[in-house]
This record gives sequence, C-alpha cells and structure tokens, in this order.
Amino acid sequence: MPLGLTLRHADVLRLVAMGHSDSDAAAVLGIEVPTVHKHLQHCYRKLGGGPTDDNPAVTLEAPRDPDRVSSFLNIRVKDIQTVYADWGARGAQFLTPPKQHQYEIRCYIRDPDGHLIEVGQTTDTDGDWTPAHWPSSTPGAEAE
Repeated sequence: MPLGLTLRHADVLRLVAMGHSDSDAAAVLGIEVPTVHKHLQHCYRKLGGGPTDDNPAVTLEAPRDPDRVSSFLNIRVKDIQTVYADWGARGAQFLTPPKQHQYEIRCYIRDPDGHLIEVGQTTDTDGDWTPAHWPSSTPGAEAE
C-alpha cells in the first residue's frame, strides 16, 4: 500500500469516507471500535489531518526532514541502561547508545513516523541543577 498504510487501514478509511460511523465500520470489519480509532490515528499520522473542533488552527503532518525537528517527546526513566536493553530487545532502534551529559544520560529513538523521542535519566540526585546562564528568547537581548 502507498504511504505506509496497510490494507486494514485502507478498509477503515474507505468505510469512514463512505459515511459509515466508527461503530458501523467496526461491525463491517469484525473489529472493536477502539481498534477503528487506532487505525484512523495511524492514518492521520501517515497522511496528515486537518484541524479539529478542539484545535481548529492545527494541521497534523509527519516531519518532512527527519533530521530537523522543532519539537520532540522527552521520556524520563529511572534506569536508562535497563530501558535501552529492554526496548532494544523488543526492536527499538536507538540512534546512539545512552550517553552521559552534565546532569543526565540520554539517547534518542524515532517512532514509526520518524518523530524524535529523547529517552533520558537524570543524574542530578538533588534535582536542583539550573544552567549558569539562561539564554534569552529575544534575539540580541540578554537574559536576566
């Protein structure tokens, strides 16, 4: 199937596009309504999706260039080495192994749509670290 969709995704999309409700589509395909919702979510991630009533100004699309991001998901874990081993054994492909930084150990993976996910473990046991200088959000201005 084009665009990374499965035949099941195409079946769900076809039924919904024909005007069937999610529950009708589920009955026709012999699946549960939450499964229809999951298939539709996957389709929206792959194909994009227009604004919704709860977020009327946002259109969802997969990243055009996987090496440039404007945001990413950040997951904090208690033991990154264990997570790295467990997730790797389950097929997760990390961009690098966990690397030590000043107050954290972190590594990155991508979800199936190419979105970047940081997996990190804090090494600041007191939890009171702050940078010596906060960068300004205004170009040319100094932070206080």
